[in-house]
Amino acid sequence: MIKKFRLLCVCLITLTIFFMGCNNRISDTADKNNMLNDTLPKYELNVADYNEISFDNKTYIITEKTISYSELEEEIGQVSQNITTVEGNKLRYGYVYNIDETTDIAVNINEKYYIAELAE
Repeated sequence: MIKKFRLLCVCLITLTIFFMGCNNRISDTADKNNMLNDTLPKYELNVADYNEISFDNKTYIITEKTISYSELEEEIGQVSQNITTVEGNKLRYGYVYNIDETTDIAVNINEKYYIAELAE
């Protein structure tokens, strides 16, 4: 009986420590996102063509090509719009990222990172 009680106590302590760590990471992420939302410039989504965003007199065409999160540089802007297409598809646009040594950028749409090329 004592062994079961000790095992239960160890499990409860371990779970408590684990959840405290998770809570701190979630809080840190929320704080970072709030700071980014307050400071990053807003890219405009072309509501006539959901594959175009623009900022500072530059237009970018969102391609079907994706890139992994680890290949992205810092956040440089945000679109922050939710759209439901005529077909019923939900599109959640998020942050815009630099891509190393190119004029291309990446746009977060539905938790995927799509490459957007500078229109000429």
